[in-house]
Amino acid sequence: MHRGGYVQPWTAAGELIDGIVGPYLEDVRRLAGLGRVAEARQVAVGVLAGLYACGEVAGHEVLGYVELPDRADEVVRFLARLEIPLPAEACRAVCPDWHLGR
Repeated sequence: MHRGGYVQPWTAAGELIDGIVGPYLEDVRRLAGLGRVAEARQVAVGVLAGLYACGEVAGHEVLGYVELPDRADEVVRFLARLEIPLPAEACRAVCPDWHLGR
């Protein structure tokens, strides 16, 4: 976070989303490390569903600054780095209008 200085709105909005999503992604990492891959994927799907739902809030003062599909794609790439990729069907089911993982 930033103290005492101006922060661009898109930077602040991105940090806000990161602060919300981050603990869930750490949970995904923890579960994957324990070999609980199905549960890790469930948490990740929940994150994607949450990001997608945020996109349905038209004209939101903060969310309008965040490229939500890009953030969702970061989640998909995160899973790939953990070697527990999310199947394309799961991505389409949760985020039907976004082309994730390409």
